Amino acid sequence: MRDAIAKARAAKAASLQQGSVGKTGSGDHDSFDTTDPFNIGAGGTTELQRKIKTARNEGRLNIAMMDLKEIPKQVYEMYDIKGDMVSEDDGPKWYENVDLVRLIAADNDIQELGEELAQVFGGLTAIDVRSMFPLKK
Repeated sequence: MRDAIAKARAAKAASLQQGSVGKTGSGDHDSFDTTDPFNIGAGGTTELQRKIKTARNEGRLNIAMMDLKEIPKQVYEMYDIKGDMVSEDDGPKWYENVDLVRLIAADNDIQELGEELAQVFGGLTAIDVRSMFPLKK
């Protein structure tokens, strides 16, 4: 039993160390890693994953101003049940999910929305993809 607890603690420590990859500094604003501001390249929980987890519980996903070229595949897979039933994290479980009714993807570089969006999220009532910047040609 003690070995299992020690292994679990080691795994948790390793995952926490992976989450800090790509970050620098001692809290100083000058040391912020601007190459990956949303920590998308690291192995830890990304900003997008946190937003998706919240959206599954609230029905509203805000992915505005994330420099996206398209709607990420993680968004389309946000209701897939994968490991949610056995997961010990504090996020919403599959039985707590609500339909996505509002998608806010404003101020990104998204050029088009595919039919897949309507097929996956049939309950959408509002989609905000406006841009305050002119589209590039």
